[in-house]
Amino acid sequence: MTTVGYGDRTPVTTPGRIVAAVMMTVGIGVFSMLAGLIASLLIAGPKQD
Repeated sequence: MTTVGYGDRTPVTTPGRIVAAVMMTVGIGVFSMLAGLIASLLIAGPKQD
């Protein structure tokens, strides 16, 4: 979501740029949360009852 390729398709209008910036921020946040969740599950191991 954060790459724009070679720059041949980029947002031109101000609302479009705002939407693109929000999408990039949310995409990075979701990916980071998922990576952190997986890492914490791998580190914690199975729960003991």
